[in-house]
Amino acid sequence: MKQGQVALFDKYVLDDLEGVLGPDELSDMIEEFLISAEDDSRRLTDAVERMDRDEARRAAHRIGGAALSIGAIRLAATCLEIEQEAGDVRDLSRTLLHDVSATRRFARECFGKGGCVRDC
Repeated sequence: MKQGQVALFDKYVLDDLEGVLGPDELSDMIEEFLISAEDDSRRLTDAVERMDRDEARRAAHRIGGAALSIGAIRLAATCLEIEQEAGDVRDLSRTLLHDVSATRRFARECFGKGGCVRDC
């Protein structure tokens, strides 16, 4: 799968979450996700370096599930590839780190200053 073909976020999920939670709570939820995803990304990278595929799959599963809950579909797709070992796990872990960074930039740009989904 070419990651550039998958949208970074599913706007409908973000719209729904914002409608239920409000922009401030959604922003907090995304910030918590980013902190967790960065920690799990480090675990995944360490597991890949140790060639521990089981731990890499577990870390990818944690990140992917949380990513889906906030609509971060590109990141979730990368995680699914890692879980299924559909390619070079080292390359996919680098892609995952890139996707986490892109997700962080997008989220902070959209929600960092009290913005909302409609602003993105």
